[in-house]
Amino acid sequence: MDLDDYDFRDPGQLIEEVGRAVPFRAGDVYVVLVRHPSTEQQVERIELLDLDAEQDGYDGIEDELRRVVCSWGIPDEWPITRSVMTIVSRHGRTVIGAAELAWSRAWRYTHHGRSCFDGDLVVVTEHGWLDLMTEWGGATPALTPA
Repeated sequence: MDLDDYDFRDPGQLIEEVGRAVPFRAGDVYVVLVRHPSTEQQVERIELLDLDAEQDGYDGIEDELRRVVCSWGIPDEWPITRSVMTIVSRHGRTVIGAAELAWSRAWRYTHHGRSCFDGDLVVVTEHGWLDLMTEWGGATPALTPA
């Protein structure tokens, strides 16, 4: 499989690494900054957003995404060497639903002006995880027991 520079080499390995670093609690949304996603896949930042995972729409999400990405101080570079993965944690089936689509749409309309790609999104539930872009998934990690 040929990967573009912005593709994650191994979404399963990445979600496992993030799951070792932070708890996946229902309602949480993390954004993860990854350097050289298609080769080294080096996690640089993991940030918990100040919004609930299940939003009615994407209004308001753009401002939070822009605030966080702009606060990271990503260097202005070409070629771009970083990608952002969004992890939405919620109860329910491990499918891409309305909540994930709201986050995906918010990224589409967020103009952060930073040198990073921002399209990938993963949902984590009590049943496991699923990646929107690759449709890869697994039973672990899953939501952290309360």
